[in-house]
Amino acid sequence: GAGAFRFRVGRRQDAELPVLWRPRPRGLGGCLPGARRARRLGAPGAAQGTAPKKVRRMARVFVTGGAGFIGSALCGCLLDGGHEVTAYDNLLLGRRGFLSPYAANPRFAFVEADLLDRGRVVREMAGHTLVFHLAANSDIGRGASQTDLDLRLGTIATHHLLDAMRLNGVGEIVFASSSAVYGDRPRVVPTPEDCGPLFPISLYGASKLACEGLISAFCHNFRMRAWIFRFATHIGATGAHRPQRQGEVGGGMGQRRLASILNDRTSAPAPRCSTL
Repeated sequence: GAGAFRFRVGRRQDAELPVLWRPRPRGLGGCLPGARRARRLGAPGAAQGTAPKKVRRMARVFVTGGAGFIGSALCGCLLDGGHEVTAYDNLLLGRRGFLSPYAANPRFAFVEADLLDRGRVVREMAGHTLVFHLAANSDIGRGASQTDLDLRLGTIATHHLLDAMRLNGVGEIVFASSSAVYGDRPRVVPTPEDCGPLFPISLYGASKLACEGLISAFCHNFRMRAWIFRFATHIGATGAHRPQRQGEVGGGMGQRRLASILNDRTSAPAPRCSTL
């Protein structure tokens, strides 16, 4: 099936948030059922007691793993929303053909490069305002035999990305984590976001959990904000995970929730996301 656990991390003092925006607190520890909702504060000329007019703001979005199954579909959703998108992928597991529908779009750019190339990440990220981090080793079996694979392609690559954000002043990241962080059998089903302690049993799950920790620390120390999605399996026509029976297709809801974060943040119309 398809699904996602999601939560937000970040420093919550109002003085450290952008001047015109303040998140509306809901749920446990600031968790929101989908994406952050915000309201405009102090809009010039707004009459007292009336809601200020929403302003459409386009974003420059940096998508790691942009040539992968989820990443390529997300790029299309963001472009449909009117945003500028840079897909960053080393094509180890991604495919250039997944991005061919966007090649002629002037708001789209593709960078074939590795997150382990720290200097390249810093250079290519310059000028962007938001990061969607989906790049990882999705070949879990290979990670079991090549034990440094998830460390390099997951944890170290995420550190390079976060440090590039710090150096470029990019303050927001959406991270594709995994339900693998819960281990073999979560103690509670359905599993709440605050379930713990977490004991992953795969090196892939351990890497994802380590990445969550890095993101939390960067948010605390460098005034960043993050949305973390703990995906279960997503399947579809271009996915690495094949359907178990005819007609079983998933992933669209995860894409809609990911894209909804950007649209809530920018007040843009909802993108045209369909089931993968």
